[in-house]
Amino acid sequence: GQVMNDEETKKILASLTVAYPALADDKAIPRVRLWASMFTDEPYELVSAAVRTYIASDTKGFPPAIGKIKQLCISLSEPESITEAEAVSLILKATKNGIQGYEEEFAKLPPVCQRIVVNPERLKDWALLDSDEVNTVIASNLRRAYVAEKTREQEVKALPVAEYMRLKGE
Repeated sequence: GQVMNDEETKKILASLTVAYPALADDKAIPRVRLWASMFTDEPYELVSAAVRTYIASDTKGFPPAIGKIKQLCISLSEPESITEAEAVSLILKATKNGIQGYEEEFAKLPPVCQRIVVNPERLKDWALLDSDEVNTVIASNLRRAYVAEKTREQEVKALPVAEYMRLKGE
């Protein structure tokens, strides 16, 4: 969809002001500017859905931080990705054929799993280990790596696109 414009930003903030009357103050104009600049890459419908989701699930009565709405935009727009358990299971399964077929097994893994494993040779190394060690120590390390990778992905996706491109050096 189309990226959010100033009028749509005002509509979002108007609905937040109804839900959170404390937002009805003299900072309305700077708030519109800030929100508009932080959501330049998201369509209005997505930001609106994220705000409605936040309001519907809020039990504390505090207005959302921009980062929380960004996070909701990401989770609402992202197709279901594989879970931590699925990722670990796929990687452990790949180690079973890892002595001979480690490159082929690595190529079959989803991108998130490939980023966690880092390179095909690691599958070969793990295939040579005792299966108990693989199922405990390696699996535990993979779970931690999955959480770290997902956190990093969320942080990168929450950046405004121009900032992201600058960080990537484009």
